[in-house]
Amino acid sequence: MSDGSILSQMMWLEPHHFQDGEIRTIFSAIQRLKPLAGPIPLSLLDEHLADKCRRRDLLALAAKLSETDVLSIHAPRLAKLVVQHANESSVQQLASQLVENPGDLALQKQIVKALTTPLPGNSENGVSLLRTGEDLRALDVKVEWIVDNLIPRDCVTVLFGRGGIGKTTLSMMMAAAIDKGVPIFGMSTVKTKVIVIDFENSLPVLSERAKRTAVDGVLFWDSSSNPPGLDEPGWVVYKEILKKYPGALFIFDTLRSAHSGDENDSKVMSLVMRRLRNLRDAGATVIVLHHTPKSNDRQFKGSGAILDLCDHVVALFQTRRDGDEEEVDDIDAIEKIYRFGTGKKSRYRPHRVYLRFDKEDELFTLAEDPEAVAIDHLQSIIGTMYDGIGPNQSAVVAAAERHDFDFGSARKIRALLKKGEGVHWAVTTRGINNAISYAPI
Repeated sequence: MSDGSILSQMMWLEPHHFQDGEIRTIFSAIQRLKPLAGPIPLSLLDEHLADKCRRRDLLALAAKLSETDVLSIHAPRLAKLVVQHANESSVQQLASQLVENPGDLALQKQIVKALTTPLPGNSENGVSLLRTGEDLRALDVKVEWIVDNLIPRDCVTVLFGRGGIGKTTLSMMMAAAIDKGVPIFGMSTVKTKVIVIDFENSLPVLSERAKRTAVDGVLFWDSSSNPPGLDEPGWVVYKEILKKYPGALFIFDTLRSAHSGDENDSKVMSLVMRRLRNLRDAGATVIVLHHTPKSNDRQFKGSGAILDLCDHVVALFQTRRDGDEEEVDDIDAIEKIYRFGTGKKSRYRPHRVYLRFDKEDELFTLAEDPEAVAIDHLQSIIGTMYDGIGPNQSAVVAAAERHDFDFGSARKIRALLKKGEGVHWAVTTRGINNAISYAPI
């Protein structure tokens, strides 16, 4: 497929010349893709075949290819199979040679033989591939973070928030910090090349935000240059970019604008998310921005396939008041505080920070944890009320409700009292009803 002249020579063939159904499918895909200018991208053929071939056993597919008389058009495919799935160094060396000489039939036959010959101790049912828990514990692998405790490396992360809340500004601030390897909102970052694919914002808007966020080293593909959608054949260009910048962070803004299908259609979204995972598996870290419905700031739009197929979710939403995490519309808040942290799904431990939006600079800044602020006020109230005998819970709740600080409901105050036990105040019970009383620590 990397040699257009070979493909041209093979174009007299028709799918019915091949007896095997999967080989017919592969050849039909090559015929359809041939009108593309230049060599056929292998990743594009892979994506096409993912939905067409029922059996995805790679060794079986390699064996079928070995039975055909047109081995040369499959040479890059065989090389990729070996590089990704064979374990023996001798086979790896053959694959490297074949990449350099894709028309060498002798090398092709050697690789086919290597692929179709079971490795020592290997069994067809896969039992020999099972690992014990002890084996897993012995592996020298660990979770790596691009933004400490918030954005993991080699993952597809969905960052969601309602329209206009500041997702693009926030993502560009993170991009600037990651590009430089400097902390953001108190969290360390790992210096990584960042590539922003912006489907949504106009060039003047993007330029203005770039000036505010100092993203000088970040690479952008803006909407005026028509980046290919994730449901289009041209999406493979992102894998080509990744080859130039291995391990890069890709930020897609936004998921809804990155494809032309229905975001509520699970088939459409499965394809889009699978392509993001494909990019991840090639070595990228992916963040995709996504919207919420108007009625719920803690739930993002679209098919359940989005949640199922992503690795990690982070959310940006506005809290109601300093002591409460419930979301609120802009009109209800005097000073807006935003929670930015893990959402409904994560394969990692939960983490969050609180932010304010500086209207003058039009940037987010770190805010105090509203729960910690509320607990500090409760500690002060308990300290003031303590006179050798600790106030009971009802008295503390009543005093908190009269306080200038807005704690929220009585239920919220009792929850805060529970969280502060043993850390900010001591708890004792007395009387026949075991009434709870508090003493400052």
